[in-house]
Amino acid sequence: MTEDEFINAIEQHKAIIAKICGSYTRHGEDRKDLFSEITLQLWRSINKFRGDSELGTWIFRVSLNTAMNFKRKSKSNFIELSPTKEVDSIVNLNISNDSTWMEEMYECINLLDKYSRGLILLHLEGYSYNEIANIMGISHSNVGTKLSRIRTKLKDIYSSKQ
Repeated sequence: MTEDEFINAIEQHKAIIAKICGSYTRHGEDRKDLFSEITLQLWRSINKFRGDSELGTWIFRVSLNTAMNFKRKSKSNFIELSPTKEVDSIVNLNISNDSTWMEEMYECINLLDKYSRGLILLHLEGYSYNEIANIMGISHSNVGTKLSRIRTKLKDIYSSKQ
């Protein structure tokens, strides 16, 4: 891939990279650092892209893996998901969408391990189980199992805070 093709690919997929950065960092400077780190990792590994999946799927996977590893390199606080109405459907709770509840729910999500947060991010982005399986390198049925366990864990965490 030429440099111009790489720049075009980054430009085409910058929105999803930015969403990952926003989901895995709290501060603007950290987001910029993570975006740069993701771009660097993509550049370093572009020759490893075999074409087994779509380029966008590969970019998402490299971006997500880089974001999950960013905590080790960063001293800043890690993982803060932005509010979304879809969190209620993830945990299957019938609670109003008031801001207090949303803050509590994000505190619960922040208590999950980085792998589970990655699965939640993919799920919130609307990826299918097959797409999530491809990106995370697990089976389709394992995606369903892990998401079910994450839902249960979020319910337990939320209940224990009450």
